[in-house]
Order: sequence, then C-alpha cells, then structure tokens
Amino acid sequence: VAELAAAPEQAQELSRRLAELDDPRRRYTIAAEQARRRPAVEQQLAQARDRLAAARKKLDDLVQALAAFAGLDEQIDALAEELRRRQPAYQAYLTHCRAAERLDFHRQEVETYTQQAELQQQEVERLARERDQAAARFNAAAHQQLVERSQALQQDIGRLSAQLDMLRQAQERQQREIAELQAMGATLAAAQARKARLVDQEAVLETVRKLLRQAGPYITTALVRQISDGARQIFSEIMQDYSRHLTWNDDYGITVDVDGQQRQFAQLSGGEQMSAALAVLLALLREISDIDVAFFDEPTANLDEVRREALARQILSVRGFRQIFVISHDDTFEQATQNLVRVQRYNGVSRVQVE
Repeated sequence: VAELAAAPEQAQELSRRLAELDDPRRRYTIAAEQARRRPAVEQQLAQARDRLAAARKKLDDLVQALAAFAGLDEQIDALAEELRRRQPAYQAYLTHCRAAERLDFHRQEVETYTQQAELQQQEVERLARERDQAAARFNAAAHQQLVERSQALQQDIGRLSAQLDMLRQAQERQQREIAELQAMGATLAAAQARKARLVDQEAVLETVRKLLRQAGPYITTALVRQISDGARQIFSEIMQDYSRHLTWNDDYGITVDVDGQQRQFAQLSGGEQMSAALAVLLALLREISDIDVAFFDEPTANLDEVRREALARQILSVRGFRQIFVISHDDTFEQATQNLVRVQRYNGVSRVQVE
C-alpha cells in the first residue's frame, strides 16, 4: 500500500503527458499505414508523371499544328467585311432573279387582260347602240303613268298587308282561346270523372272505415299476442333460460313469469330489463316495421358473456334490414360484422380505425 500511495498522481501525470503527445499510438498507426502504402503511392506518382509528360508532348504538337492557322481570324474578319459590303447587291440580284422568273407569266397576264379589255370595249359599244335604240322608243308620258300606278299599287299593298297582319293576330288569339277552351273542357271532363270515382271510393272507404273500427280491437289484440309470442321466444333464447316466460300485455307493459310468479318490468334486474326490452323490440321489428335501417346502442349492457352472445345472435338474425348498426364497448359482435369501426383514445385524442 505504501509503495502504491503515489500511483493516482503518477497516473494523472502520465495521462497529462500522453495528452500532450496527442495520442501517439493513433499517430503511429496512421504513419505506419502511410508507410505501408508508400510503394503503391510512388508507383501511382510515377504513372502520373508519365501521363503528364505524354500530355505535355501532345500539347506541344497541337501548338505547332495551330501555328499554321495564326492569321485565320484576320482572314475570316476580312471575308465577313467583304460579304457585308456586297450584301445589298446580292439582295438586289435575288429580287431581280425572282422578277425575271415571272416575266413570261406577267406577259401572258398582259395579253389576257388586253384581250378582255377589247371584248369589254366591244360589249360597251353594243350596249351603247342598244341604249340609243331604247331611248328612241322611250315614251316619257307612259313611263310617268306607270310610275304613278306603281306607287298607288305599293300603297294598296301596304294597307292590305297591315290588314292581313291584324287578321292573322286576331286568328292567333282566337286559336289560343279555342285551345284553352278545349283544354278546360278536357280538364272539366277529367275532373267530373275523378269526382265520380272519388264518390264511389268515399262510399267504399266509409264502409271499410266502419269495419276497421269494429275490427280494430280484435286486430290489436291478435297483433299484440303475436308479438308477445315472438318476444317470449327471443327472451328465452337471450337469457338461455326457457323456464321464464315473457308476456307483452295489451297495455304494452312487460311481465315475466318466473317459477309461477308474475314479475313486473320494474322488478327485473338490469340485465333482465335490457333483455326483455330488446326481445320486444326485435319482435316488433320482425312483425310490423318497414324501416330498412336499425341502430342498437349498447344492447349488451348488464349482460354476462353467455347472454351477450345469445343477444348478438338474435340481433344479427333479424331479416329485412339493409343495414344494422351496433354501438358497443365489448367485442361480442366483432366476429359477425361485415364492417368494424373502432374508436380508441391515444393520449387524450380519439382516433377512428376502420377494419
């Protein structure tokens, strides 16, 4: 212990000296790796020097070859200046060439127009002769009479046209009135026929209404009894206990026969109340409902697992519905549903997951 008493200070001193040396082992490793790669690097350097010498030689050759074109830029500039100076003359030459190419075509056009002008001149002379002949035969007094007669006839035509328009408008009004009267006559005939049918239907409906008033209590009793029988069967299947008999009374109250004792709805447990109410509801849906969509909100509340499964089977066995929605906190219905929408809460946020 005495010998090692100064060991911590020695270790700190050695660590400080090692830090001052900047990790000599790593530096040694790097230097050793560089030394190991030196032959390959020297070989690459030699190859690079050879390539550099070859490139310099190729450059010298290209410089010597380009020396022959030393004055090429001045020659190009001189030629460009000469082309610019001669450009107007070249454009004039091209224009005259195009005009010269169409010379024959223009000559033919001149000849054609000359012939047409001669023909038209001949036609003018002929028309002038005819005009002179017509002028010699022209009777001014007769012409004036014809003009006055034409004006009088035009006035008569205007007056008759106005009268014709008035007569056409009157005819259209009368035709519309006739059509309206015909439509009213058809409507009146239809209304009279409908009135006759309604009178007959009223007599039939009055007879049916009297019969329904008389048969109403009997129909209600029979329907309640039929629904009660269906609810009794569903209740027994949900409860898995066929010794209990549910009855839906004429006053629409629910009673359950348990071991010969009649128990009212309020005397049932929560699960029994839920099962009884759903049994009556399912029986009603089967018998008289024409709605094709149904919603069940927590139908398995207060039921044990066996009764939940029985109730699920009853609900899913209902026929005649296009869509049945079941809202529940347990997984009783998951295996029998076509679409499952699961709502879960993550960190205080509700998220919807469709399966």
